[in-house]
Amino acid sequence: MKQFVLLLYFVPLVLAAEQTNPVINEHYMKGIEYYRANEAEKARSEFLKALEIDENNSSSKIMLAAIDREIYIEDPADAFKDVVKELFLKGLVYYRAGDNGKALKEWEKGLSVSPGNNQLKEFCGLINSKINESAASAKEKQERPRKKTIKKEEKDVKTDVKKGKSTLSKSKISVDEKKVSDLYYEGLKLYQQGELKKAIDIWEQVLKMDPDLNKARKNLEKAKKELAQGE
Repeated sequence: MKQFVLLLYFVPLVLAAEQTNPVINEHYMKGIEYYRANEAEKARSEFLKALEIDENNSSSKIMLAAIDREIYIEDPADAFKDVVKELFLKGLVYYRAGDNGKALKEWEKGLSVSPGNNQLKEFCGLINSKINESAASAKEKQERPRKKTIKKEEKDVKTDVKKGKSTLSKSKISVDEKKVSDLYYEGLKLYQQGELKKAIDIWEQVLKMDPDLNKARKNLEKAKKELAQGE
């Protein structure tokens, strides 16, 4: 396999400021020089030397990860290897410029020529993930005002319901219990006298004033039933 280094990541020299050990710093800076000169294996060697001294050296780890990711592996058996590499590099230029759409287009062209190219699949997957994240973020941003409106409407509905219950409660309190009681017994007297229609009218008035007066409701239903049977 022929390896071709692609400088996908540009790691600033400011990382060198993290190096407190002068020997580590020397290896790290040499690695950066080789990296920029497109000599990946020499750069890798220097970063590994830095890690031999301090295995937790984050700057060297970052650079090694960048090198691994930027190595393009050509398949000698691929009849279109030159075309695929060209498309990969072209897509890389767009990707580094932040134009993910054009980068994806070039890499998808490469996959159409070489469907089994895992590296192209990986980079296409990376772009698709970024596009999906951006789309999800944009959708969330668009839906935020609508969600806010819905939330406000739900709050208003709850407030209205609460007010309704409060009004109902107050209406119960304001019921003239004496008048209700007098009408109820007036209806009962009429019922006992056989004046079913008049009793029904009275109890309907009672229930309008106090819908929760169950005894009036029961007597009303009984009177209506008897009236229907008599007719």
